[in-house]
Amino acid sequence: MKSIALVVAYFGQLNSYYEYWINSCRNNPTIDWLVFSDNPIFLDKQLIPDNMKVYPTTFEQFRNRIAQLYDFDITLDEPYKICDFRVAFGELLEDKELSGYDYWGYCDTDLIWGDIRFFLNDQLLESYEKIGLLGHFTLFHNTYSNNRIYRKENSNGIDYYKKVFTSNKNCNFDEIGIDDTYLYNDFKIYSEIHFADLADLRHNFKMWFHTSDKKYNKNFIFQYENKNLYRVFIKDNQIIKEKIMYVHFHNKKTLDVDSNVDKQSYLIIPNKIVSDTDITISYIKDKTKPHWFRFYKELLSNQKSLYYKLKWLGYSIKYNLYLNFNNNKLNYWLWTDYNNTKRIDVFNYHKHN
Repeated sequence: MKSIALVVAYFGQLNSYYEYWINSCRNNPTIDWLVFSDNPIFLDKQLIPDNMKVYPTTFEQFRNRIAQLYDFDITLDEPYKICDFRVAFGELLEDKELSGYDYWGYCDTDLIWGDIRFFLNDQLLESYEKIGLLGHFTLFHNTYSNNRIYRKENSNGIDYYKKVFTSNKNCNFDEIGIDDTYLYNDFKIYSEIHFADLADLRHNFKMWFHTSDKKYNKNFIFQYENKNLYRVFIKDNQIIKEKIMYVHFHNKKTLDVDSNVDKQSYLIIPNKIVSDTDITISYIKDKTKPHWFRFYKELLSNQKSLYYKLKWLGYSIKYNLYLNFNNNKLNYWLWTDYNNTKRIDVFNYHKHN
């Protein structure tokens, strides 16, 4: 079995459901998580599983370690900007923490894992240098040359990585940028959708990407059971359980958790973790019914001024209209179709439109 390590560099407060994320890591014992953090929660030996290796460090210490890789001054002034530097973790950690692993990757903490190895067998791993499209989960073959592909030219120029690393903006280099670099240099990317990437600013669940029919991208919940994660929805008046690798909550820092919920068996409904129960059609319909009024009341109550209330209201309405009319697209960036067979002619689409 090919060895895998997922790197997490996290500085600050964890979300409300972090224990469920940690437990889902524990239930994937053949994969290691390497955590670089200043959060004391990661020092709790009773909570942290054996396959989560913790390296206590401050943001400044981690930043300085990254800076030593380059002969130019990097711009890394806040933890969120680390996302752009995640593509360099292979080079940064290859001689020590990642030594001996066949594959390494990065991932977010605002998600819950299912059975990862069910989707990533050795035959699949050996067929790609890069697996995954998005920043919440991406894997790389752990080789000297592959760990430095991010330095190569892409459709934005020869030294694009330098532009990103010296910018104070978040440039999505851990997903759009690195995907561009691999495809521009004729490397295949494994791009199958085995996850649920949930849109934010919504009263209930809706996925950015999906492989099933558009009409099944609503009225669904999730079930965690026997170390597996399922998306549960209604099709032809039947309950369908679709096994998925993980669900990403996309900036939902506060997902309510009912008290005394068993971490080995539970349901995730909009927007709460609750105890497992018999799932019926009526249960799904009840838990996923629209409650836009309450949603907007809560959203606007968090804004201090009328200006920001109107701004967020307008943005949210526009955002959800886009989801409703475009949610059948597997790719919302438009500049590539990810067909993995050739360099795409529309790499510069986003520059001209």
